[in-house]
Amino acid sequence: MIRKIFMIVILALVFMYITWNFYSKALRYNPLAEISVANPGSKGSDKRISSKYKPAWSKIIYEKDLFSQRRSYMKEQKPVPADITPGKVEAVWPNVVLRGIVYDLSGGYVAYIEINRSRPVAMRKGDKIDDIEIVDISARKVVLKWNEQTVKLNMGKVRTIKKPRSIK
Repeated sequence: MIRKIFMIVILALVFMYITWNFYSKALRYNPLAEISVANPGSKGSDKRISSKYKPAWSKIIYEKDLFSQRRSYMKEQKPVPADITPGKVEAVWPNVVLRGIVYDLSGGYVAYIEINRSRPVAMRKGDKIDDIEIVDISARKVVLKWNEQTVKLNMGKVRTIKKPRSIK
């Protein structure tokens, strides 16, 4: 019984030593600290000279360390040069395409309009998206108002099949 207790105590002391050694050598390690190491002198003399080694990497690499806890998702804001002043940005006409016009059950027309190659949107008279407002919709055309400009979109010619296939 005494042997078992003695073995358990020895194992506990070894475990505590290994834990303390790991904490002091690995967890508290500072790569920028200078390390003093004793080097052997020349072959003829027995005395040892202590010298200081340079850190493993420079401060620049240490500051830009990817896994550092000091880093965050916020980027540093760069100063804006004083000579650049924001001017008036001219509005650019968006890429507007009329995809179709449908007569709705409520008695009005609905236009399917694609803006800047996005998904076509169903719009009725008076609807507004961004700066584009629907002024009028008829069976073949749509009138838009954009930045005090009036734009007309037409359906164009409807192509039909000359010889329709017969259903068998």
